[in-house]
Amino acid sequence: MTTREFIIGAGMIAVGLHMVMKTDDYIAFIGLNNWAEAKWGGGGTRLLYKLIGTLICFFGILGVTGQLTSAVGGAVGSVFGSHVAQ
Repeated sequence: MTTREFIIGAGMIAVGLHMVMKTDDYIAFIGLNNWAEAKWGGGGTRLLYKLIGTLICFFGILGVTGQLTSAVGGAVGSVFGSHVAQ
């Protein structure tokens, strides 16, 4: 793990937490998501933004611990062939 990966991962964690904690600010800036509102009912946009923030946090934690490269490489390698994951 490099210092750059750690800093990027910590930044991702901060952005993801902010997105989960201040969802109303993101809704005010970006707006409602028609697909989420139609599929998940009222409050679907809030749920979508919180899920996106949680995923960003998850990938940030992988980045901080140095596991992001191997996790993404393993997932991409299993889909596109083993030569990509090397």
